[in-house]
Amino acid sequence: MSVLVVAVGNPHAGDDGAGPTAAAMLRWMELPEEVRVVDLHTDILALAEAWRGEEEVWILDTVARGAPPGTIHRLEHEELLALPQHHAHVHALSLPECLRWLRLALPPFERVRFRVWGIEPADLTAGARLSFAVASSVRTVATEVLEALRP
Repeated sequence: MSVLVVAVGNPHAGDDGAGPTAAAMLRWMELPEEVRVVDLHTDILALAEAWRGEEEVWILDTVARGAPPGTIHRLEHEELLALPQHHAHVHALSLPECLRWLRLALPPFERVRFRVWGIEPADLTAGARLSFAVASSVRTVATEVLEALRP
C-alpha cells in the first residue's frame, strides 16, 4: 500500500506546529519504501501538487474540537468526509471541505482513502512553542503512524 503522509500547520504558531513536528519525527524513523512524508505548511490544497498517485493520504494536523489540549482526534475516511462546512464562503474552507473539492476537481482523488490524526491545541500564539500536552501527543501520533504503516 502506498501512503502519502502530509503535515499541515505553522510551526511558528505554537501548537499549530503539531503536524509538522510529527512529520519531522517520522522522517527520522525507518519508513517503508512506498511511504512519503511531505509538509504542506498551512495549505491543504497543495496536496494536489504533492500527491503522486498514492492509495492513501494520512494527514497530521491540529484539530480544534473543544476537547482538552493534547487530545488526539483520529478520523477515518468516511467520518472525515462527512464533517460539515460550518460557513458559507470559500475564503476559509475546512479540511474536509478542501478534500471534497479536491475529489471533485481531480477525479483520480476519488479513489484515495484519507485518515487524520489531529491534536487538540492549547496555544496557537505566533512565536510560541508547542505546549507540553501537545508535544507529548505529537510523539504518540508519530508512533501510531509508524505502527499503522507496518504490515
